[in-house]
Amino acid sequence: MEVGTAVWLKDPSAPTGWKAGVIKTKIINKDKTATLSIVGKSGTASPRRSRLSPLKSPRSDGFKHRVIVSTERDSEVVKIQNNSSDLTASDLTRLPLLHEPAILNSLQIRYDSDEIYTSIGAVLIAVNPFKRLTLYSDETLRAYKAIGEVRM
Repeated sequence: MEVGTAVWLKDPSAPTGWKAGVIKTKIINKDKTATLSIVGKSGTASPRRSRLSPLKSPRSDGFKHRVIVSTERDSEVVKIQNNSSDLTASDLTRLPLLHEPAILNSLQIRYDSDEIYTSIGAVLIAVNPFKRLTLYSDETLRAYKAIGEVRM
């Protein structure tokens, strides 16, 4: 993880448990760790309720945290974000980085676009849109009905 990298920062007070940020500084420590300064926009979490170390925010509408991560293994509290062009994949196994915040973010983007079906390999995830969608034409519904009648 280098300076300027877009990341997800684990924060239990955020609605999804993660919030988006960017690495602003990186200091390599002697004990095989790195201290990252991560900044981002507020609205997804309250730094006061986080287990992370909040720093003085550079602006009233943002957050800044200092996080210590291992340089030898993947971090549990900081994950690299996928490029925005990858996030609309209908099969999430096509994402370059597949981890919890990537899955949650992709599902949210697809949900906001009324794409309620997403697969992760052979697993199909259907998110209830809580509204009527025009996903099925009368022809499609008749085809499914015919398949169901043949099976009976």
